Amino acid sequence: MPRLFVGLDIPPDISAQIHLLSGGIEGARWTKAENYHVTLTFIGDVSEANLDDVDEALAGIDCPAFDLEIKGTGSFAQGDDPKVLWLGVAENPTLRLLKQRIDSALDRYDIPFERRSRFTPHVTMARFRQMPDEQKIAGFMQAHNLKHFAPIEVEDFVLYESYSGSEGPVYQPLEYYPLG
Repeated sequence: MPRLFVGLDIPPDISAQIHLLSGGIEGARWTKAENYHVTLTFIGDVSEANLDDVDEALAGIDCPAFDLEIKGTGSFAQGDDPKVLWLGVAENPTLRLLKQRIDSALDRYDIPFERRSRFTPHVTMARFRQMPDEQKIAGFMQAHNLKHFAPIEVEDFVLYESYSGSEGPVYQPLEYYPLG
């Protein structure tokens, strides 16, 4: 069963710039540049029989194209331990509209997906299995909090398959859905 999520691709030029920020925190598993994306909705494992429903649900979404700005830093924690270090996304009403329309379309087709109480769009920089040096995390966040990148013209969204490869996770685009 493929493991699926819906997201936004980060162009290679921006990915290369983001990747330059990686490093300097012991124990961090840094995301590979080719894996940078913004997750909109995590669907999870989907049977082969339901793949057409997922595609049909997403293909019917109507939303305008928009610009996406990556800026700021943050982390997600489990208890007091940081688990994910990320770059943020500037507030964007059209991005939130797209997220809402994706979730509504999946609901209409009775496709289960992960529901979160809060949508925090971001680009994952690193993950931690054990407690990292908090000063290094704080230093990274302070050093890069004002960093911003050229706006990204978002003209489509992507259905990805996620699987484990020999060198870590692989996020394979399955289908692109145009906006506008």
